[in-house]
Amino acid sequence: MAKPIYIGLDGTFINAQPGKRFLQAKVGIVFTEQRIRVSQGRNLRLNKQYVGSCQSVSEFGKRLFCCATEMGVKKETELIVLADGARWISQLAKTQYPQARLILDWWHLKKRVGETVDWLKHHGLGRKDATNWGRQLPDWLWPGKALAARQSGPSLGQQLGLSRPVNKAQAKLGQTSLPLFYLYLRNNLDSMVDYQTSRRKGYFIGSVWVEKSIDLLICRRLKLRGQN
Repeated sequence: MAKPIYIGLDGTFINAQPGKRFLQAKVGIVFTEQRIRVSQGRNLRLNKQYVGSCQSVSEFGKRLFCCATEMGVKKETELIVLADGARWISQLAKTQYPQARLILDWWHLKKRVGETVDWLKHHGLGRKDATNWGRQLPDWLWPGKALAARQSGPSLGQQLGLSRPVNKAQAKLGQTSLPLFYLYLRNNLDSMVDYQTSRRKGYFIGSVWVEKSIDLLICRRLKLRGQN
């Protein structure tokens, strides 16, 4: 039985002088499950290729397509795209790889829960209640009960007198809140899988490989001291 091929996508902003403009560097890694153990807790991935660009999503998509084709991605390939919830990634995946299964990275999802809990502790919900709510969310999300998790946001928001955001344009970069977490869940509902079953079947559910790619290809080269 053919093994799946994975595509991990992510982006990071870099300082583009002059004018103190910031460009988004986009990185992708196409890889398979082939790997060897080189030491305890450390594996070496044998079959992988990288692609990176500071150009538009469209231009980046063309490079990614060529890279994926070289790695053997075809229409009939079981393809899994790992992402952190960024809209440009999900839109690119759905347009360029409609056959792919999009998985929202579990680590990023838990991180957003934690950030929202911290926000709630300072915006109308007690520390104990916020912590209990934050513990319940992963219990729903891990086995794929995304709808239950999504419904908890508006319910809690109504209790706190918070309005729902219409779109991401209402938020500032890096901002977090309960309404924006609800928006995050709503926008990524179709990529929040049954993580428990997926992990048990041997699928990757995290984007650690693309995070490492960002570090190797971008951060160590373009985010050195004096280049931020």
